[in-house]
Amino acid sequence: MDEQATLGQRVADKVASFGGSWTFIFIYGSCLLAWILANTFVLYYMGHGENGAQFDPYQHEAVAHVPSDQPEGTVITEHQKAYRLHDKLIRPALVTVSSGSEGKEKN
Repeated sequence: MDEQATLGQRVADKVASFGGSWTFIFIYGSCLLAWILANTFVLYYMGHGENGAQFDPYQHEAVAHVPSDQPEGTVITEHQKAYRLHDKLIRPALVTVSSGSEGKEKN
């Protein structure tokens, strides 16, 4: 039967036999685990975005103002990260900004 199979059929049979093997499953699982750990490390140790920063209209685009116990003008949530190319801002970050305490009167 293998003598009559074309080259494409023989290659497909080899790929199918490897793709369903335990070796493939362990290699794929190991790569997936390494990817998860690397991304967790980067997010945990390399920063969490703009949360807690002072609002800067040249770096941020406010999509909402909400009352909070944070000082007025503090970034509460970053919805979309900013794009920067070297030191140049390509797209500002989309953020929610604190409008201060709601019980506080404004002058």
